Amino acid sequence: MNNESLKTLLDDHIGQIFATPDQIEVMASAVAKQISEKNKATNPLLIGVMKGAAQWTIAVSQRLSIPSDLDFVSVTSYTGEQQSEPVMLQEPTISITGRHIILLDEIIDTGNTLFFLKRWLLAQGAKSVEIAVMADKPMTRVTPVHIDYLGLTVPNVWLVGFGMDLNGAYRNLPAIAEYVKNPVSKP
Repeated sequence: MNNESLKTLLDDHIGQIFATPDQIEVMASAVAKQISEKNKATNPLLIGVMKGAAQWTIAVSQRLSIPSDLDFVSVTSYTGEQQSEPVMLQEPTISITGRHIILLDEIIDTGNTLFFLKRWLLAQGAKSVEIAVMADKPMTRVTPVHIDYLGLTVPNVWLVGFGMDLNGAYRNLPAIAEYVKNPVSKP
């Protein structure tokens, strides 16, 4: 599916397309290959950050060539478009003690959520924590966080699709796209 085909499916609030479904598949495969090569002997526990990273986590996990376990956490750090301090809503259900963790998130901007989660997981007894992010906005970073596996780098725009949303809307778009708050009317 090309960018023009995608735009015909979407509304006026969708701007630039940063990744098509095919490009997302390539990114997920590349990240899965890197994780598999680096973690051959570890049986990592993949932990996705709900709700946004669910699609990214599944896409990567399905492409791994090594055994792994899968779990999710839920953290909130947004109210609408405003970011706030991370708060843990749901902890992992699988024991993390002594485990090699791959923490998956759909986007990193300030870094606060992933910094919070990495510290929390290590404090709970994880042996190591690596981070796999679908999209990175490095220009918005407030808290330094090392990204071990990265899909793509994006500019400082609001993104929707493939798990990313605006108050729950657009999360199920098959692509990664810019949300345009005040679109220019089309003729």
